[in-house]
Amino acid sequence: MLCMAFLSSRAQNLVPNPSFEEYKKLDGLCQYLNIPDNTYLEDFVKNWFSPTNATPDYWRTDIPSNCNLNIVDKLNSLPKTGNATGGIITYSQNGTIINKSREYLENKLSQKLTIGKSYHVRFYALNRQKQSGWVSNNLGAYFSDTLVDWRYKQDFYYNLPFAPQVVEKKVLMGTNWHEVSGCFQSKSPAEYIIIGNFADNENTIAIREPNTLNLGPAYYLIDDVSVEELSYQAPAPDLGRDTTLCVGETLLLSAGSGASYIWQDGSSSPTYLVREAGKYWVRAKLGVCVASDTIEVKYDVPVSLPADTNLCEGESLTLRARHWRNSYKWQDGSTADTLVVDRTGIYWVQVPTARCVVGDTIRVEFEACPSFVPNVFTPNGDGKNDRFEIGNILSRRWRFVVYNRWGGEVYRSEAYQNDWDGRGLPAGVYYYELSNPALRRRFKGWISLMR
Repeated sequence: MLCMAFLSSRAQNLVPNPSFEEYKKLDGLCQYLNIPDNTYLEDFVKNWFSPTNATPDYWRTDIPSNCNLNIVDKLNSLPKTGNATGGIITYSQNGTIINKSREYLENKLSQKLTIGKSYHVRFYALNRQKQSGWVSNNLGAYFSDTLVDWRYKQDFYYNLPFAPQVVEKKVLMGTNWHEVSGCFQSKSPAEYIIIGNFADNENTIAIREPNTLNLGPAYYLIDDVSVEELSYQAPAPDLGRDTTLCVGETLLLSAGSGASYIWQDGSSSPTYLVREAGKYWVRAKLGVCVASDTIEVKYDVPVSLPADTNLCEGESLTLRARHWRNSYKWQDGSTADTLVVDRTGIYWVQVPTARCVVGDTIRVEFEACPSFVPNVFTPNGDGKNDRFEIGNILSRRWRFVVYNRWGGEVYRSEAYQNDWDGRGLPAGVYYYELSNPALRRRFKGWISLMR
């Protein structure tokens, strides 16, 4: 949980030699780039050492000017405090082992952390532009119960696989020192602090340093490291994991108590009621600490079948279910995403889920539709075929419209009852349209009227 600190605590700093000022010796620093393999950072500076085979640097401004090493560029990057800083690589661009390298600074605290107590961590970082070709994020601090010493792992230059208690998600760039700080509640009697980037390249945001031709890695100076116990519990809002709700459900988010809170919509209650899908976040502030958390809430989408429908006998309807889970169960036990319907009945589909009832139902009714439409009738008064009769038409309202050969309407009935006798019309060929909006059916044809 990232917790940015805005004020400074005055408690005891548990980090020995926090500004790298205390050294063991300066002899040999001029040959630092060519030091023997069995010589490490701790041979020069007190309390600080490297947990891996990588080689973090020790920089000072008070090295003699004839030391041709450029330990610190006095015109560009000065220590935050005093005459010394540490220096580490946080990101490299290419894909070879050496170009995935990370460097870390490790220090043994003056006393172990107390389980359940809250601590304020702070250090300062400066991108050394003369040495860097990149800037990056994810600088953080990890607290370990035991000494981390992976120097015995030959050629280990990768990121340490630990989750830092404090991490800066912003990319640190520019010519000013940046404060990296945070608060956390100790879950173990940790005794060591390690500073660096614990994320791999794929999870690190890196940007080419503007206005530089340097091809080097992202490189940062580190100074003024402090770990101080707080007299209160640091806020640590936990909104839970991202979740999916059933349609109609709500979710009450709780940010905790004892702090001041701001939610994504500007409200300030310790709780927030979720009624719709979206991303929700809360920021909690107490004393020098600000902590935040985010949750994404989704709603399980429904399955939609067509509205209840009527069809003509002999036809069929293919029902299609669509859902992101792609798992279905129909009323007949089938599990495909489609079902072919050819008889009257009630049909339903469900999507098996752990909590929600996701499904839909449709009623399909098949009925007799016009089965025979003649194309000749003889309204001559002989009692035979005097009316234009269509089979299976009386059970439902069918619109029947007749046109002459020029397209003029000569007969209309909104609910045809087989009673048209061609009255007043001369013999000839006519055209008809038979339709039913409810069944979404329309038939067209011609009629030969003979007298």
